Amino acid sequence: MNLNWLSEKELEWDQQKSELAKEKHRKSLEEVALLIKAGKVKAFLKHHNQEKYPNQWLIVVNADDYPWVVPC
Repeated sequence: MNLNWLSEKELEWDQQKSELAKEKHRKSLEEVALLIKAGKVKAFLKHHNQEKYPNQWLIVVNADDYPWVVPC
C-alpha cells in the first residue's frame, strides 16, 4: 500500500498534547510530523474501537527502528 499521500497532508496538533507526548513517550508530535513528512509511515489503520473512537485513525511510523502508533 502506497502511503506517500500522507507526507503531502497538512498536519496540525495541539501544542500541549505534543509536550505531554514528549514527556511521556520521548517524542513530540512535531517529531512525529517530521517522520510522516519524511515518508516513514508504515501503516494507516482505522481505529479498532470505532464505538469509543468514531472516525479515528492510527498512523504507524518508523521512529528509530521502532513502531510508534499515533491516533488522529
